[in-house]
Amino acid sequence: MPETARALPLEKITVDKAAFDRLHAQDRMATDKLKEGIEGFSAALVKLETLLAKRLAELEAAAA
Repeated sequence: MPETARALPLEKITVDKAAFDRLHAQDRMATDKLKEGIEGFSAALVKLETLLAKRLAELEAAAA
């Protein structure tokens, strides 16, 4: 299959940061999915911090 892809007449484009930002802003799905991913990651981080704080408190209580 890579041979098939290499044979396709694809236009090569150069993308710098400004071009990437412009293209990304024009793609609503990309913008929405990035936002969704960041929010999910942030929620998971808060949950992990809560679990770690609870476990630390249990370990400190057991050591006392």
